[in-house]
Amino acid sequence: MPEEWISFGYDEEGVFRPIPGRGLRKFEDNTGRWCPVLIHSYDEERQVYTGYWDIGQGHEYTELTRINLLFNSEDPRIFAKRVAQAHSERIYADSQIRYNFFIDMMPQQELAELDTEQQNRIQAMAISSRYLKQRNPDYNSLMYEVTMDFQRTMNLIIMEKTMK
Repeated sequence: MPEEWISFGYDEEGVFRPIPGRGLRKFEDNTGRWCPVLIHSYDEERQVYTGYWDIGQGHEYTELTRINLLFNSEDPRIFAKRVAQAHSERIYADSQIRYNFFIDMMPQQELAELDTEQQNRIQAMAISSRYLKQRNPDYNSLMYEVTMDFQRTMNLIIMEKTMK
């Protein structure tokens, strides 16, 4: 946890000493290099560690996310596994976003629609719901949402059959 890492900076007398580590420093030409860094705090709202690059004569302020920060007291193998896991999850999330985008952009004009009996059943279930009864909803907008979800589901089925 970030609070635990920051607590390692306090010595026996309660004096804070910046926590040494290595951070991924990005340059203007879109390259990066792992450089020494001294971390002095954690911004919980933005979820970044703040500190200074430990470069020769001076210190340059920086903010690093956890994935771009390796503390010196941390096991580098565990860190490498965490970075690899994050990378593979990013690839998976990206593919899911693309997949859902393709389904959302499929044409809906020639899809089957809910028949009158199905629409009446859905409306009857909505009316019997205590929550919706108290709110007196606009049933046309509810049916529009149900129809859109139905058409998206039909496109999802078509996409899955095509992919198989």
